[in-house]
Amino acid sequence: MNQEAYQELLDLIEIFHNCTNVEGIEIWCFKFIKKIVDGEVLEEKISEEIRLLAKEQFDESMEWLHSMRVKVDYLEELRAFID
Repeated sequence: MNQEAYQELLDLIEIFHNCTNVEGIEIWCFKFIKKIVDGEVLEEKISEEIRLLAKEQFDESMEWLHSMRVKVDYLEELRAFID
């Protein structure tokens, strides 16, 4: 991951810090992606259930950002870590 993409990931973590979705669940997918990038979580060790929850949360978060007219330049690169 290049430095610009990593910075965008850090920005997303900051944007969603202490945020919850409509069900009251903390938005954790960006912190999770950072753990993968940083080598704290191995991609092959991620359960399918966690992967699906992260994808769902990521997509909902991106939809919300899009509705606010916020552009995410490294969307596909970031999502690839949980695909």
